[in-house]
Amino acid sequence: MAEIGRLAVDVLRARLADPDAPHRQQSLVPRLVVRDSTGPARSR
Repeated sequence: MAEIGRLAVDVLRARLADPDAPHRQQSLVPRLVVRDSTGPARSR
């Protein structure tokens, strides 16, 4: 979550500094954290 917040602030600052700048696309690498609450899907 901290990485998303930092990226959001960077994008906002850039937009405020130059409102006419072209839009840019950002990508984040997801991270899966397997914990005890993770388990197989329930059968229906």
